[in-house]
Amino acid sequence: MTLSSGARNSFVTFDSQTWVTDNACITPPFVCYPIRFSSDLSFQMNVFQPTIIPADPATEMTIKTVSNNVATTVTGVTVYGEVLSNGLYALFLEFQGSTLGNVYNDGDCFTLTIETDFDGNKLIYTSNECFTKITDPCFTTAITYYNVDEDAFGFHYFDRPIIGIPWYNKIRLPIYLKNPVINTEQEVYVRSDGTRQKLFARLFRQYQAITDIMSEKMHENLVVALNHDKIFFDNIEVTFENEYNNQFPNMMLPVSQWPADFIVYETPFDELNSNCG
Repeated sequence: MTLSSGARNSFVTFDSQTWVTDNACITPPFVCYPIRFSSDLSFQMNVFQPTIIPADPATEMTIKTVSNNVATTVTGVTVYGEVLSNGLYALFLEFQGSTLGNVYNDGDCFTLTIETDFDGNKLIYTSNECFTKITDPCFTTAITYYNVDEDAFGFHYFDRPIIGIPWYNKIRLPIYLKNPVINTEQEVYVRSDGTRQKLFARLFRQYQAITDIMSEKMHENLVVALNHDKIFFDNIEVTFENEYNNQFPNMMLPVSQWPADFIVYETPFDELNSNCG
């Protein structure tokens, strides 16, 4: 049996991946995903499995965190399996309501391991990414993203059984919003006598998003997340419509991490004055 990230643009992966900027010429700084609450993490992965996954996959999965070679079992994780094709299943793991956020102290780093026993063959898989417990949310943002009606970017999207709420991806990243600007779109009619009549005015709010240094993988996954149907920065729904600006350092040295900035628009923010009735 083989377990992989499945969703090829997932922030959390368990299979081998290589990136151009990961090379022997670079000693990259250690960049981990911050975790403040258990609800900061939700992701998808695929299982190539010869037998049917049970209705409750969590009963045959053990999820642990590992820090300094000490493993701690995480309980309360919601897991659901969905058939994608013959022998290929999507697993959806949601950590809201789990013990993930209560295991470590501020600044502790850890990885995730997943132990499966779907067909009696126990296997353990370790995340490529590390996480760090934080108590101060400053300069971080929890990003939730999903599509409404269709699969995209390697992700499988559908409504959750019974409650009908879409499955979603969620991760906390070193990102913060600044420079709120209220922009105006308007149209004015000029009469022959020179008087002016405003036909409509629509206001919309934009923010500049600033990232800390992140890896090539994290930047690529973030751009994918920003191009989904639904995107939430903490509790604000936003859309991304402009260029993603990588801030590469001006030096003749290879780098594997760098910051970036981009613009998002709060939605819905539709303050409208119309005289076009």
